Parts: sequence; structure tokens; C-alpha cells
Amino acid sequence: KKDGMIREGYSHYLNEIFRSDDIISKSALELLFEHSSISRDRYDQIETTIKSCLSDASELDFQANLHLLPNELVKNSPDGQALTYLDIEWQALINKEDMIDSIMVVVRDKTEFLKLQSQATEKEQEIQIIEMILSSNPQRIREFLVQNRSKLEAMLVTINDDTISDHIKRQIILRNLHTVKGNSRTVGFQKLSDIVHRSEQTLLDMHPEDKLSINELIRGELKQIFNELEKVERSLLKILNLNNNDTSSFFDTRSKLESLYKDLDDNDVIKVGYLKGYLRNVYTDQCQYNFERMEDDFRLEIRKVSQELEKCEALLNMSYPDLQLTPAMFFSLSEQLMHCIRNSLDHGIETSSERLNQDKPEKGTISVVFTRNDTEQSLDITISDDGRGLHIARLAHRSNETKLLDHTANRIKIARSIFEDGISTKDQLSQISGRGVGMSSVRDWFLSQGGAFDIVLKDEKSIGFYDFQFQAKIPISKLVDKQPKLKTA
Repeated sequence: KKDGMIREGYSHYLNEIFRSDDIISKSALELLFEHSSISRDRYDQIETTIKSCLSDASELDFQANLHLLPNELVKNSPDGQALTYLDIEWQALINKEDMIDSIMVVVRDKTEFLKLQSQATEKEQEIQIIEMILSSNPQRIREFLVQNRSKLEAMLVTINDDTISDHIKRQIILRNLHTVKGNSRTVGFQKLSDIVHRSEQTLLDMHPEDKLSINELIRGELKQIFNELEKVERSLLKILNLNNNDTSSFFDTRSKLESLYKDLDDNDVIKVGYLKGYLRNVYTDQCQYNFERMEDDFRLEIRKVSQELEKCEALLNMSYPDLQLTPAMFFSLSEQLMHCIRNSLDHGIETSSERLNQDKPEKGTISVVFTRNDTEQSLDITISDDGRGLHIARLAHRSNETKLLDHTANRIKIARSIFEDGISTKDQLSQISGRGVGMSSVRDWFLSQGGAFDIVLKDEKSIGFYDFQFQAKIPISKLVDKQPKLKTA
């Protein structure tokens, strides 16, 4: 009614919803909005709307103002320990003169429903994560978790370092986020990739004058990523049927397999043959970190990215020596080269129609060549593609815009500007393109390993576009697995 009080005839279920036996003659708005998520300004707007509707207003007037009344609400318990989620429906009760006599408020408690819905959603997400792990490889997922958790923890160290400027922090975080996003997509965790992508965009959109400090912003973004990683970790442990504190039996697979393999009794020929064959398969799957396995990973990534870009799946030409890498170096090196491959697919390889119009094969080709350099005791790597080439004119324009280079810079200096943060031939940040953060990260990684990474320009393919290749070098001593290899029967 006009006095705003609750009248006789209310549903006694309200006593349970609002946890109160004293409802009659209480202010309806106070009962609804006390300890709620509604601000004081919003409360005043609702109160004004209700009073207006109860002051000789018609049903048409009520409908015109209905959008000003909330249809859902979150209430906190007086002790602040529990939240109640409510649906609210407002209905005008009309008198004989076709004017509003009173307003009936229908309140539904949907707390339990939302809880069950949330549990069902979490269960569904957990099943999806488990399916992803099973379709990949638990050991590969484990390495993915270790590597990405390490990167996230490094980002936390960066934002807590007061000696680093906000600008440099932003660059470091963007590089690491771009890598985590790429790794997530490679193993099939699209949701995690989407979360990281949004974090990238949030950082890129951050204005220098924003009141929220970059430290606060990054902490909030990293918390979401950590939470998603923890879901994957819990699912992995479920698959392995391990307790959180008992992961050694899985993580030490390599040493245990080697010990078991060596200690077999050679007298039982049939048993030995079976066990050695079985262990060899497990060992190869769990513990072999060589270029053959890397090639499989690259082909899988090319297939995924090509589909996302709606391009024909590019071909991969890859040659390599017989080297057994350390697990950490296998994944780190793969990570860097994945950046280059995605770069080729997104920036270089044209669509099928574009290629056919240029009398090229419908499918593009990416080449990755590993050569063992015994003279320098290094592994030399060349990455190239048969795509459109490097758009030197656009790079020059971008470099001039950022005052990185002036108009006197030669072509090779312009080409090397892709190693600078924020320089890219792409205009929009996508799930694949990092707007100039990927290649700078790759170069810095090779340099940190005592190696080198550079771009070499070839001939001009078309006006403004030059053929090119990336050339990398890394010491063999950083790569090789010094563990003794198993001998086969």
C-alpha cells in the first residue's frame, strides 16, 4: 500500500526466506533491500519509483517504470556469513477505477538452485578437463602445469619488484601471458586460453592514468589463471588416483622405469621379452623427449591453428639429428618454436584462394630444420615458410609511429624491429597474434640460453613483401639428456 508496509495475507514462506518472524507491518523495501547488494542511490531510485506508482498511477504508468525495479537481488545475512539469491517479480493490483491500489511483490529464493547449477557446471567442466587430459597424455599435461605455474609465479615476483617500472612490468607480463596462452591452446585447454586472452586484452587496454595500479590489476588477472590451473591439477591427480602429497610415484616415472628395466632377470626369456617390450613403450611415451615427438606436437598445433584461421592445413617439412633432450629443454624449446609456427600460420601463410590466385599450391608449407654443428657444439635451427613474406613497408610505418626507427633505417633494421615489444604487422589482438610480444620473447629466450636468434631477409617476393627465415642457435650442452640411454633387447 501507499504507506509501504507489508499487509496481512503475505506468504509465510517469506519468514523462511528472510529469516525473520517479525514481518507484518514492516517496511517492504527495508525487508527486501536491507543487507543487500543495492546501493543507497539505487535504493532511493526504487523508493521514488514505488511511491510514484502508488500515487494515482495507472497500470500503463507502472509498466513504463517497471524497468527501474530490480528483478534479482543478492542479500547478505546479518552476520555476513551467508548469501541469499532472490528473484523478484513486481505486479500492480488494480482497483475499480483502473488505478493502482497496491503492489504485490513475488520473491523466489533461488540460492539452492544456483548452488546445484554451479555444482553441475563444475562437474561438467571437470569432465571436460579430464577428457582433455586423457586425449593428450598425463605426463605432457604435468609438464604443461609445471612450466606454466613457474611462469605465473615468475610474474608474481615481477609485480612485487618495486625496482621495475610499470611499463617494463607490463611488457614482461604480456610476454609471459602470450606464452601461457599458446601453451594452453597446444594441449587443448581452450577455457584457460580464453581467460589468458582476456587478461592480455585487459592489460593492453589499461590507460596510464587508470587509478587501479598495474600491480592490483595483474594480481586479479593471475588469480583467475591460477584457479583454472588448479582445476586441471586436481583433475590430473584424480586420473592418477594420487593424493595431493603423493605425486612422487608419478613424477619419478623415468628413474623408476630405468631401474626396473635394468634389473630384469635375463633367464626368463618370454617374460623378459614381454616386460621389456611393455617398458620400452611406456618409456618412449613417458620419458622420450626427442625431435620425433616434437614433430608430432608441431603437426597437431598446425592442424588446430589452421582450422581456427579457416585455412587449409599447412604442410610441415622438418629434419633433425638424433638427440635426446632434457624434459625441461624439450618443452621450453618447443614453446619457442611454436611461437614461430603460429607466426607463420597467422601472418605468412595465405588462404587457399589467395594462394591459388598466385599460382601457388593450395596448402602452404612450413620448414623447420635442425642441424647439429659439431664445430661450434651447437644446434642450428632454421624456420621458414612459403607464405606472403614480411611486409617491410608496414613494419617501417609501425616503427616510425613508435619512434623506434626513423626513415633512414635500412631493411634489415626494419625487419629486426619485430623483436621489439609492441611491433607487429597485425592490427588486432587475437587468440593467435600477440600484437608484437611473441617474437621478442623467443629471441630473449635463445639469448638467455647462450644462443642466438635472428631474422635473415631474402629476395623481394612482391611489392613490399620480402622472403625471410628465422635462424637460431643454441649450445648442445643446454639441450642434451645426460642420463644413460636404455639398451634395447
